Formats: sequence, C-alpha cells, structure tokens
Amino acid sequence: MKKMLAAITLFSLLLLPAASDASFLILLKNGGQLTTPLYWIEGRMILFYYAGGVAGMERKEVERIEAHQTSAPLAMGLGDPGKIAPPPARVEKTEEPAAAPEAKPAKPKLDLKEAKERKDRMTTELDVLAEKMREAGRAGNEAEKEKLRMQLRSMGTEIYQLTDEVQQQNEGKLPGGWWDR
Repeated sequence: MKKMLAAITLFSLLLLPAASDASFLILLKNGGQLTTPLYWIEGRMILFYYAGGVAGMERKEVERIEAHQTSAPLAMGLGDPGKIAPPPARVEKTEEPAAAPEAKPAKPKLDLKEAKERKDRMTTELDVLAEKMREAGRAGNEAEKEKLRMQLRSMGTEIYQLTDEVQQQNEGKLPGGWWDR
C-alpha cells in the first residue's frame, strides 16, 4: 500500500510541469502581441509557430520577445490576450541584424571546352569498363564483374557531377553537343 501511494505521488509530481506550458510573448513595435510556443531567427526574419502553422516577420518590426508561463494549454496565439500570465522579470531583447557574412570565394570558372574533353575521356573509359564487365560475365567471373560494376558506377557518378557543375556555371544550360562524342 505504501509503495502504491509513493508511486501515485511520484507520478503526480511528474505531471506538474505538463500543467503549464512555456511560451513566448512577441511584443511588436506597433503595440500588437503574439503568443507562440517556439520561435527562431533566420537572417533578418523571426519565424514562429502561430495558429497551427509557421509565420514570420522582419526583426525590425519586433520590440522584444518575453518568455512566460501560461496556466492554460497554449492556443498558439488564438487565446484571449487578457488571460496571458504576466511576463517574468527577465526580458529577452531581439538582437540587431548582424553584418552580412563575408562572401565565399567563387569557384574558378570551368573551361567548357576542357570540361567537354574530360567528359569525353571519361565516357570512353566507361565504354572500356563496360566491355570488360561483359567479358567477365561471359567468363563467369562474378567477383571481377562486381568490381567492374562498382568502377562503372563511380565513373558514371563523376560524369554526372561534371555535367551538373558545367550546367550550374552555364546559366542552367548544357552547351550544345555536350552529350555528342
């Protein structure tokens, strides 16, 4: 009986934190208020959960964000603002947008003619590997066939990576005759 009573008491104590939800009160510069269970900052935007979805606004529109506890389950901003618990003494100020990060150095431009020649060499090697794999298959050498298959896949991946790189640097288009030999 004592163990049962102790277990019920412990279980009840574990449920107490679930009775109140931590949330945030977003105070806008125009005087508006929004309540949200979670917010995050991406660049110049503050994004947050609101009314069953994700909403966002520029950081310059927000005066501050305060953390507070609500006694009723959070209605994601749809509740009566008069029922919001007073904010705690600690107030979190939104930070000013940081300076733009330094731009990464651009990759050197590919020489399209050189890239085409490289792709053609890899395609020729691909044909040689395919023929070797067919010969290994006719000879019944499964281990050699599997080894060649892995090399074929690797070579094909390299060709498509080169193709993607050329396409990115050429305004999303492949040069005419790219797939011709």
